Amino acid sequence: MEQLIEILTALLRRDTRKPAQPRALKVELAGAPPCVTALAEALASSQYSVDLGEFHLSTTSGPVVTLATALEMAEEAGFDDLAGHLASAGPGGAPFEVASTLALCPDGGGMSELGVVWSGGAVHLVIVEMEDPTPDNLIALLSTPEAFFERLDRSNRGRKGKDLELLRAKLGLAVAEPAPPVSALRVWDGAPPPHPFAEARAQFPQGSVLQSPASPSGQVVVARRVSHGPPPLPLQLAVRTQGTSRDLEGPGSNDVYALCSVPGRERVLVCCGIPGPLVEIDLASGARRELLPRVGWSCGFLDAEHLVVFADNKALEVYRWSDAALEAPVARVPVDINNIFVAHGLVFAKTKDYQTPSFQLLRWNGAGLDDLGVHPVELKGFALHGASEQAGHKLVAAVDTKFNVSWFAVTPP
Repeated sequence: MEQLIEILTALLRRDTRKPAQPRALKVELAGAPPCVTALAEALASSQYSVDLGEFHLSTTSGPVVTLATALEMAEEAGFDDLAGHLASAGPGGAPFEVASTLALCPDGGGMSELGVVWSGGAVHLVIVEMEDPTPDNLIALLSTPEAFFERLDRSNRGRKGKDLELLRAKLGLAVAEPAPPVSALRVWDGAPPPHPFAEARAQFPQGSVLQSPASPSGQVVVARRVSHGPPPLPLQLAVRTQGTSRDLEGPGSNDVYALCSVPGRERVLVCCGIPGPLVEIDLASGARRELLPRVGWSCGFLDAEHLVVFADNKALEVYRWSDAALEAPVARVPVDINNIFVAHGLVFAKTKDYQTPSFQLLRWNGAGLDDLGVHPVELKGFALHGASEQAGHKLVAAVDTKFNVSWFAVTPP
């Protein structure tokens, strides 16, 4: 690990320019190994940009500090008995000595911090979880270069950090490019199902539209989203049944992002923001109730009793469905994604990889969400919008801005 840190230090110093103002060095280095001392000095006095993918070290004006601040943020996020946990969280179950740490940089979302810890003469890289810490993930000790690369490869999800690969090669750990993974989403070449927004377009010939799955009695809720023109178009909702329609009072929001039918009931869930309120509308009475205050983009039922939402654009939360107020979530998985679509018992979470469009798939196991990995897809759009079954195949669809639909067969691992 010392060799890895020495190479990382050389990457920090490769730019011969110096920052206008060196960073203050607020780490006690008297007992630190020479490689750590050199790393800290490089952080303080160099002009640098080191791309490790999710972790990107770049010159800043803040002081060079320990991981104390990251641990304080984890405590503020709800971690109980931090001191008790640190008493045995160090290498080999020894205490985690916060004073003998060096913070390198946070990840791209500010959810975790990469750093260095030295104890008993050994040096380890470490990742501290700040956003959603648990006893299992608060401190991830990385004792070997192999463990470090394996962890970053997993968190980078295929993204290539150019300096991460350089670091790997200088250590003689460069590996051949793996074969492309087999995607669980492939273009459907069979007969296409009906267009997922056909009823919505029949109701609203202009503008961007949305459509819910049918209720038990066959009612479909359709929406025309807000458009600022030209021509400007207001939000409109309607209920269609066998070609007839009636207006439906909206959810009281500026726009609508997704519609979801409630299994076994004549009701629809309306997602009103990114994030915004999740509102239920009774199709018979028009009565409305707000279920959750901040749901991102969409939601859906994993089965008749479990609703999953993209909570506050930070995590997938699963709720046991109730006709009364929803209680606390029964499962929660932090995610760094753009939006979700739910169908066939799966969550299709759109990743933030804009070079290779892909979805992270998760499957409900009755108690939690199993991560089925990230799957590329031949898709230029931003989201999925519909689902169907055809000849025994489970299908999902994307609709572009010109109303063109693309169907994909789903074969999850």
